Amino acid sequence: MNNNNNNNNQNKIKEVTITSDYTVVGGGMAGICTAITAAREGLKVALVQDRPVLGGNASSEIRVWALGATAGMGNNNRWGREGGVIDEILTENVHRNAEGNAYLFDALLLDKVLDEENIQLFLNTSINSSETDGKNKITSVSGYNSNNETFYTFKSKFFSDSSGDGLVGYTSGAEHTITPETKEDFNESLIRDKAYGHCLGNSIMFSIKDMGQEVKYTAPNFALKDITKLPKYKEMKLLEEGDCHFWWFEYGGRLDTIRDAEEIKYELKKVVYGAWDHIKNSGKFPEAKNKTLDWIGALPGKRDARRFYGDYMLTQDDVLLVKHHKDNIAHGGWSIDLHPSDGIYSKLPSSSHWHPKSVYAIPYRCLYSRNISNLFLGGRLISVSHIAFGTTRLMLTGAVNGQATGMATAMCVEYNLEPKDILEDKYLHELQQRLIAKGHYIPNVLPALENNLVSQAKISSNDTLPFKGFTQKSEDYTRLDKAYAFLFPVNKGKIPSFKLNFKAFNKDNVNIQIRTTESLDNFTPHTTLESFDVALETGVQDIIIKPTASVNENCYIYITLGENPDILFNSTSELLTAVTTVYNPVMELFNKEDKAQSYERWQAMRHPNEFNIAIEFLEEQNIFQPENILKGQYRPVISSNAWVGKNKHDSQLKIQWDKEINLKNGILTMFFDTNSSQNMETTGKNHKYHALSYCIKDYTITNEKNEVIVSVKDNHQAVNHHNLGTINFSELTITVNDTWGNKPAIFGICLK
Repeated sequence: MNNNNNNNNQNKIKEVTITSDYTVVGGGMAGICTAITAAREGLKVALVQDRPVLGGNASSEIRVWALGATAGMGNNNRWGREGGVIDEILTENVHRNAEGNAYLFDALLLDKVLDEENIQLFLNTSINSSETDGKNKITSVSGYNSNNETFYTFKSKFFSDSSGDGLVGYTSGAEHTITPETKEDFNESLIRDKAYGHCLGNSIMFSIKDMGQEVKYTAPNFALKDITKLPKYKEMKLLEEGDCHFWWFEYGGRLDTIRDAEEIKYELKKVVYGAWDHIKNSGKFPEAKNKTLDWIGALPGKRDARRFYGDYMLTQDDVLLVKHHKDNIAHGGWSIDLHPSDGIYSKLPSSSHWHPKSVYAIPYRCLYSRNISNLFLGGRLISVSHIAFGTTRLMLTGAVNGQATGMATAMCVEYNLEPKDILEDKYLHELQQRLIAKGHYIPNVLPALENNLVSQAKISSNDTLPFKGFTQKSEDYTRLDKAYAFLFPVNKGKIPSFKLNFKAFNKDNVNIQIRTTESLDNFTPHTTLESFDVALETGVQDIIIKPTASVNENCYIYITLGENPDILFNSTSELLTAVTTVYNPVMELFNKEDKAQSYERWQAMRHPNEFNIAIEFLEEQNIFQPENILKGQYRPVISSNAWVGKNKHDSQLKIQWDKEINLKNGILTMFFDTNSSQNMETTGKNHKYHALSYCIKDYTITNEKNEVIVSVKDNHQAVNHHNLGTINFSELTITVNDTWGNKPAIFGICLK
């Protein structure tokens, strides 16, 4: 009989060494996007995650709904949602999981990673050490998987620390800080005093369920006994079923969020169970009679930890003044979102927000360590001041930064470079263009035309939409109970004349203004070109406005209708790419404490409940021409940047060359509209649709012989890549067979 306890023959833990091009530590949104990007560029990638599921704070274990530059659709960042891999994930999640089931989102992320044959995935594997060459380069990282009792060593040319707490950077000696800056460091006016605190705490999520019958509740002994210890206890209300949005159950900003993580977790659980005891047993919430706690986070979502130094540190001014950099590589758009360090025990508001006037750029220099030569920084770890960290910490911002580092890693392997070498002009240009080709958005960087064969062709269509606004219908009216505005692009020259239709209950006045945005590449209204106080008679009437103002270049303008609840305006459910109606509930100002930084807040409406002001232009507006597909970014910026067809069915776009094109391994990429103004929360939100109605659903591409080269059905993604192989042609015709609801739009076509 074998004696497994024989001390002379002790069993040992299994040890495995994994060698790859790129080791990514951290399986949150940033780690997933950098791993997928690098793998698709041909690198062998090891993706290491210390939890049993992917997603980090967005996973079913924590359930923070992933957001970013759209800022909950509550600011002026029109068409600002992140592109590339993360847009692919968000769009797919809405298609498969419109109800926002957290477990289904876990499954989608696992699907996306496992679909990449170049990725080896290691879940439940906690990295705890790094080895360096004694100088400035990591040679390996190691960790343990308690699930399969295996020690792993990961050897790679390059590493990404997307772990949240920065353990790879920390153990390898990467320069970092956990201390907030002082006002003297970068002259940041938002730095708070000690009473407010500087560091952000952790939050724990929970949800409830209606059981259809009375449910009793006995709190555990560790639950908070006196809920009045929470200064905000009066703000508590019964959550809707499935709601887990008590993000302000926050604690730990005065502690070490890494080393005191267990203490923070138990304090938050104590609060949740105590708060539920108050709701169930205080007698103040009779509507909770049939409710039960359905789920509580396995661990809190963490905001604050280490930040690492790159070759540039993003600061408050970079964000709020929207500074541009030569090495722009990604974008953010969430507010600078600061929380009092005492969290739930603070008498101060749970958060304060300072919003930039548009999306802001993130430089490449923030995304790698300045002293460890082969370490990329991901997620919350990038090189930013603590104030700027208040916005860059958002998950979708981390995701696009991750795509940038994944592509940069591929170039480093391909050209035998170090991360810093990418700053050389030719490499930086290539990095930006390779990212844009995948649908990634970079402020102030346009797609290059030099390698796009479509730029050598004639682009035409007999089916281009002659935009004259929207047809007014006698039965469709909306009350002017808040200010509304129609936001659309105009060409250089005189502002077009237009007609509006109103219904007034009495003789009254409505104020109509024509306003331009503050700068060409943002959507914040600034200058009033003309203002009209229009007298209305009782009843229904048309009003024609004939502006005299002009604009010196193509730009977006607002046509605003001032609030007057005694007036209705004609509206329409018809939607269209690159134009939208927005609203301002109380003419609210952002950043109103600082006049230099204050501005009006105009919000978008959530799909599928959008509508437009039924505005009719007296002359056709040529804003959707075929040549637009080569003129700008693959989303509305300054102009529509889109060709739009007349009809949902059978609209055609034709591309013709004056000589035959001969391709080997040709790649054709189509860029469609998934309405980047919209939030696509990953969990906890019922989106009520499975695809954005702006997107082309079915299409075919034929050659000059009417032979079908590409045929696609049920597309719901913004970016479609088609490998054409070896092929000859002189003409391509794109025929739209169907959309998901609106008129078809194409932002770009690239052929290489």
